[in-house]
Amino acid sequence: MRLWFCLAVLLAWQLSLVAKTESRTWETLEGCRLLKSNFNDGDSFVTKHGSNEYLFRIYWVDAPETTDTYETRNREQARYFSISPEKIPAVGAEATRFTRQFLSGKYTVHTKWEDARGGSRQRYFAIIEKDGEFLSDKLASKGLARIYGKPTPNKWPGGFTPSAYRSQLKKSERAAKLDGLGIWAYSKSSAKSPGSDSKSSKEENQDKPTYEKQSSRKIVNVNLASEDELDTLPGIGPALAQRIIATRPISDLEQLVDIPGISSKTLDGFRRLAATKDPPPPAKTARFYLADVKKYIGKEVVVLVEKVLANDIESPDSFSGVTLGTANAGISGGSITAFIPSEHLESFMELYSVPGLEFRGLLHQMGNETVLVYRRK
Repeated sequence: MRLWFCLAVLLAWQLSLVAKTESRTWETLEGCRLLKSNFNDGDSFVTKHGSNEYLFRIYWVDAPETTDTYETRNREQARYFSISPEKIPAVGAEATRFTRQFLSGKYTVHTKWEDARGGSRQRYFAIIEKDGEFLSDKLASKGLARIYGKPTPNKWPGGFTPSAYRSQLKKSERAAKLDGLGIWAYSKSSAKSPGSDSKSSKEENQDKPTYEKQSSRKIVNVNLASEDELDTLPGIGPALAQRIIATRPISDLEQLVDIPGISSKTLDGFRRLAATKDPPPPAKTARFYLADVKKYIGKEVVVLVEKVLANDIESPDSFSGVTLGTANAGISGGSITAFIPSEHLESFMELYSVPGLEFRGLLHQMGNETVLVYRRK
């Protein structure tokens, strides 16, 4: 009888803690800075706000472990990405480096002070925002985290609803998987197989981090790029990225050599990767139609398919979702979700495994996302 009484008291205490946590309102901490700590990794880190220090764990995503200490967690992460557990610590270290870069300077923390069970030190769940971008989404878009962590209990100040943000994360993850970024470069399920030209190049790429300045293929608009995007240019670090931002607008790339620390040699090293304005998107690609979506919405359009991946997006009855990577003349045109009649999915995936084929579909607005819908004949 006494045992049952103790259990009842314990349960009531735990429920009171949950109720207390859920009743808390969001608190926004501005001007936060990252502190060096052994606790820091891709999804957890020590933050200083004013004279206080906190250990935060971000909502929504789970970055790979940096050691093989937690074997069960490593196996779970490896299974999610379809890679061997031995690869996890290397990509975990890559995620840690990326988070450190993202958190350079000042950033904003949104938290309800929910307990994140940090072990020997108190840890709290939080949303991390910087320059209008969220760390959880950036990690997913770089292929450096899985969508697995605790979701936010409700909308945070000025942010998304949980359902809308999950859709955003899934979209970022699909794009990273399609392009073979981060951990997806090693994944058997990725559309992009690193080093597929030869066995030797595959072995070389397996040990090479994918988040490198030299591997960036996207043209960086120096007038619009964030500090992190500028940092992907060879020879440009956080300090020089901040100087470039302070110099804007930049009318000509040659103007960059007037910035202390950027020489003509430095400029030559990234000239082909930078521009002062965005080039027009290639025709018959996702970006081409999305750039003027009001003109094309509700109309049948044609895209050139470079890659295709099945995805688990919620689909209309009798349809299945796929992600189409589009390109024209070798120039990437971004990706877009397409809905295919389920009875045609298998033949569709086989047909469009060959790059360069045209796909015709209706451009349709579904919630917050623009999609293509195949019309049944």
